[in-house]
Amino acid sequence: MSSTESTEIRRNDVPLLPMRIGETWIAIPALSAAEIVAEQTPLPLPRAPAHIPGIVNLRGQAIPLLDLVRFLNLPVSGAESSQIAGRIVVVGEADMRVGLPCAQVLGVVAVGEYEQRDAQISLGLLLQYATGEVETPAGVATIVDIAGVLGAARVRE
Repeated sequence: MSSTESTEIRRNDVPLLPMRIGETWIAIPALSAAEIVAEQTPLPLPRAPAHIPGIVNLRGQAIPLLDLVRFLNLPVSGAESSQIAGRIVVVGEADMRVGLPCAQVLGVVAVGEYEQRDAQISLGLLLQYATGEVETPAGVATIVDIAGVLGAARVRE
């Protein structure tokens, strides 16, 4: 393969957004992400479940946060357990828009179907929402069905 072929985006490539949640790398479809913003201290919500640490103000709009570490029961180092994240990835599916606190975001990577493989992880509830795994510059990331996660995490009255 020539050097131009290796950097070219192929027609079957899928844009993914890898991010580190606690100690775990996940990847979501890049088209699900509306934007990435700096960490903010959330305003707590009374009687909200533990996986909803509160809301943040994003240009006058209240965005609830979904803590995937708590929701998916993922491992977190002692240093990270006292802080929410370094970035917030705002995602939207159907009529739901939430912020996903994460420690690090790589940026969009183009992944071909041949580069994906079946998920081999067994961390928390992550396997339930995994659609595969992919090698990223930071290591292996689990591709997550973000619509499924958001549907399951939705707080119902």
